Amino acid sequence: MKILFLLGWVLLAGAFVTGAYETMTRVQGAAMGAVLSAYDLWYTLWPGKLVVTQIMVERHLHAALWEYLAVPLLSLPAWLLLGGPGVALTWRFRPRYAEDAEDDENSLFLFDALAKAAEEEEDYDRREDDMAPDHGPIDNIDLDGGTNDRRS
Repeated sequence: MKILFLLGWVLLAGAFVTGAYETMTRVQGAAMGAVLSAYDLWYTLWPGKLVVTQIMVERHLHAALWEYLAVPLLSLPAWLLLGGPGVALTWRFRPRYAEDAEDDENSLFLFDALAKAAEEEEDYDRREDDMAPDHGPIDNIDLDGGTNDRRS
């Protein structure tokens, strides 16, 4: 299964390369139309190999196979022909790691366990705001409302 996953990545890399080649031909002004078909790309890169492949398919398999299967497939963009199966293979055969359900369950109840442990402490008061700042004793204010001036 790992081989099919790696094959998917190779196909995706090929899709990116053919997409870059298609963009390069557009910048140079060599491409006409909305998309560059895989047939045009193959003919540009290896014209002799395309003709040999067509002759081999028509002679050894069947002429209709080239006409009704290969030509419609090759009319699609090359990045789509490589990228579609590449995405499918990498998604289907991606490595899956076993998740530890016990750890997930323990993490869900961690707050409850901490709250229970805090309630069991002796000096815990639920009504007290433990996040309130503690400024300590105030020295310069008397209890009767006057100020206690240390300079005098």
